[in-house]
Amino acid sequence: PVARVSDPVPEISGASFKAFLDPVLAPGAASVAFPAALRGEGVRAGNDRAIFYQPEGAPLRAIAREGGQPPGTLAGAKWKSFTSLALPGGSTGPVFRATLARGAGGVKAGNDAGVWGVDSAGTLRLLFREGDPVGEETVKTFTVLNAVRGSAGVTRSFNHAALVAWRAGFAAGASAIVVTSVP
Repeated sequence: PVARVSDPVPEISGASFKAFLDPVLAPGAASVAFPAALRGEGVRAGNDRAIFYQPEGAPLRAIAREGGQPPGTLAGAKWKSFTSLALPGGSTGPVFRATLARGAGGVKAGNDAGVWGVDSAGTLRLLFREGDPVGEETVKTFTVLNAVRGSAGVTRSFNHAALVAWRAGFAAGASAIVVTSVP
């Protein structure tokens, strides 16, 4: 097993695994990622969920935790929830959609959702977020990493070349298909 309920959580002192959500496995590799619920010392609502990643041949590690500071955001911004997870494979790690807690760090309704990914060096990075510019427009909404109806588990929105395809919605109903590279 990669992890079991009640096992200690790597990198989070005093915490253990409470429950797991659906894992994702990299195509053609033994890399795995999964969201998990936590319990234990210092664990409470608002910091009791995290995303874990184990690259092939490496130890399991937490890459994002509710209540933690997301990369690419202003100081004080915090993860609120994780809503979708994929593991493209190749030289990069997981890609996931997340929501940020509104208030601190300049987070408001128009910029509280984004997509983060682990790059080829193993560093978690912000890929794009509501409020980001795309050409001459500002992203109002985006659609990415949604399950295809009737095709559960089918690869979508990403490929082995570390590219993520997404639909950007702009003001006045304009939209675009955008491809973002995970460095």
